[in-house]
Amino acid sequence: MRRKKRDTISSSLTLVLFLSLLAVFSITHLYASNSKLINCDLNGDSIYDVVKIDSLGNISFSTINAISWIPINGHLEIDIDCGDINNDGIDDIAGINANGDTWYTLDRGYTWHRISGKLANLVLSDINNDGKADFIGLNGDGHIYISTDLSTWDNIPGTLSQIVAGNLNNNAFYMLAGLNQSGNIYYTSDLFHWVNLPGTLSNLYLMDINNDGKVDFIGLNSGNQLYYLINGGNWVNLGQFTSVQLGDINGDGVPDIMGVTADGSIKYTTNFKDWQSVPGSIDGSFTLKDIDGDGKADIVVLNTNGKVVYSTNLQEWEKMGADPSEID
Repeated sequence: MRRKKRDTISSSLTLVLFLSLLAVFSITHLYASNSKLINCDLNGDSIYDVVKIDSLGNISFSTINAISWIPINGHLEIDIDCGDINNDGIDDIAGINANGDTWYTLDRGYTWHRISGKLANLVLSDINNDGKADFIGLNGDGHIYISTDLSTWDNIPGTLSQIVAGNLNNNAFYMLAGLNQSGNIYYTSDLFHWVNLPGTLSNLYLMDINNDGKVDFIGLNSGNQLYYLINGGNWVNLGQFTSVQLGDINGDGVPDIMGVTADGSIKYTTNFKDWQSVPGSIDGSFTLKDIDGDGKADIVVLNTNGKVVYSTNLQEWEKMGADPSEID
């Protein structure tokens, strides 16, 4: 009987260990696709720093002059974004943890503040032009919520699967645009009535690409075809890419487009007609912001192995914040 009891205990411990390992594997697998790279000005020097969350929600940041990644206290497993929440000239970090809770920090992770409610996606943008970044989020059902006071949420009519913010009408207020589950494209100029644009997309971006003071629509459809739409005209096709980013690559004050093709090749255009190639390839995500302060957007890549590389001249690549354990 004693042996049977020990066998039972042993079997139970084995089962517990198996379930624990299974849980760890499941969590890692679940969050692996949520590794994310963003650019924020964390010290107010007008030069973008690089912030990432890894597959477990750990947060860290680095610059081109740093020798290592600097950890930020806290975990944001689902989403992360940044913006100047308190109008002090320095970007703050906000995001969503594994429980769907929304948190933000004004001091680079020393203290975190929670906003009640559950979200699945979060975007920061100053939609009421008061100089402070507001919170725009989607819950698990796609319902749209906005918080401008860091405590209460206002529900916006409609449901979306992706949401972005931009100045659609060249006025003082940033408006919203997004895609529903079918890929239909909508925007609102009053946060109440939605206008449907023709076509369907799988990813949507907003940027003033013709320097007229109004945000234009850029997007990828389900076939990875890249299109742009200016001032309510017709969609113009720019080719096939799996992912794109927008930034001022040549420093002329007008955003340009960089894209990654199906084989990982990197191409960019500064006139929306002619494409130039960048050496190397990308197998992860990337951003396009000025990280060295020369007025031109640089490319920063988060590879699927978790390593980050960058190029400030679109010719040579360097590792960002590499420590000895990361160097091949």
